[in-house]
Amino acid sequence: MSYQNPNSGSDEHPVIRKYETQFRNLFSDLANDFRGQLGSAGGVRGIGNELINQTFGGASGPAIDIYEGENEWIAHVEVAGVPRENITLDVHGQELVISGEYKEHKDLSSHNILRKERKSGSFKRSVTIPLGYKTEDIDAHYQDGILTVKIPRNHAFQPKRISIK
Repeated sequence: MSYQNPNSGSDEHPVIRKYETQFRNLFSDLANDFRGQLGSAGGVRGIGNELINQTFGGASGPAIDIYEGENEWIAHVEVAGVPRENITLDVHGQELVISGEYKEHKDLSSHNILRKERKSGSFKRSVTIPLGYKTEDIDAHYQDGILTVKIPRNHAFQPKRISIK
């Protein structure tokens, strides 16, 4: 059952509109906390991330495509509408953390909202960088709403076979 405000024509309850950003941030934080817990389970991480993304419907932040090539690891992060200066990129060990903020669109604040689909509020996403990449040589570029993060492969990092005695 949806609430119909006779003055606005919107089918969203006024309380939901008022606290929408806080709810989005809460679910984003919960999703990231679950990701952190699942990350400690080793190989479950990819399955856990997919489960969280399906459960929260991508509420945890922008969409990310990740590619692994012979010489580099690449992430494309969809952050259209977020100015470059509002995006932060951090590395904590093998975790790449992308955070930022979609600014609230205030230009029509005197109007009643009939539909609101554009993102607003802060976001935070973290992804695990596989071993064997030079996290100290990260290169990031922002163009046309896509943040591209490239990390070169450390070719000196090779698995070592241990002889059994």
